[in-house]
Amino acid sequence: EPADPEISFEVNYDQASNAAGTNYSIAADTPAEPAPSQNIQEYTAQFPEPDTEASSQAIRPSTQARSIEELMADAETATLDRDFKSAIRKYWAAISIANNRADVWNLLSRAYLVDGQLKNAETTALEAVRLEPREVAYTLDYLRVAQRSKEPQEFLTELETAFDRFPTSPEITLSLARGHERISKDYPTARNLYLRFIDTAPRHPLIPEARAAVDRLR
Repeated sequence: EPADPEISFEVNYDQASNAAGTNYSIAADTPAEPAPSQNIQEYTAQFPEPDTEASSQAIRPSTQARSIEELMADAETATLDRDFKSAIRKYWAAISIANNRADVWNLLSRAYLVDGQLKNAETTALEAVRLEPREVAYTLDYLRVAQRSKEPQEFLTELETAFDRFPTSPEITLSLARGHERISKDYPTARNLYLRFIDTAPRHPLIPEARAAVDRLR
C-alpha cells in the first residue's frame, strides 16, 4: 500500500513578494497638483465692505466734555456726602475748563480745608483772592484758612493787610480786634477796633461780645 504523500508548508523568506507595495511618501521634487483657481470676487462680492466710520462710532465711548455746571453740581453733592476727595477732583475738573473762575478756586479751597489739607487750602484760597481781589468773601475764606495754617503773629499780619483793603468789613474789623487783644496784647488798639465794629454793624449778632470786650478793656 503506498504511503501518504508528505505535505510541506515551507516558507521561503528570501523570496521577493509579488504583491505591489503601497507608497505613502510624498516626493519633495514632485510638484503638488495645483488647486483649482477660484474667483475671489464671487465670494467677497456678496459681503459688503464694513462701514468703518459707523462701526468706530458705535464702539467709541462718549467723549463729550461735561459742562462746568455739571461738575460743580457733582462736587457739591460729594461735599454734602462728605466725600471731600471726590469733590476736590470735581473742582479740579471744573478748573481745567475755566481756570479763571474765582468761585471755583474758593470752593476748592473750602473742600481742601474740611479735608484737612491746609497748605492746599491756603494756596487755592489765595488764587481766588488774586482773581477777585475786591470780593471780601474770598478774603474772609482765606483768613479762615490762615488762622489754622499760620503762626499767630503771621496771622495777625494777614488780618492787618485785609483790614487795610476792607476797612468797613465788620467781620475783618472784629477779627483784627480779637487779634490785637489775644495775640499782640495791644489792648487800646483792640478796644478801638471793638468800638469801630459796634459802629459799623450795630445789628450784628456778635455785638454783645464786642460790648463785653469794650467794658473789659477800659
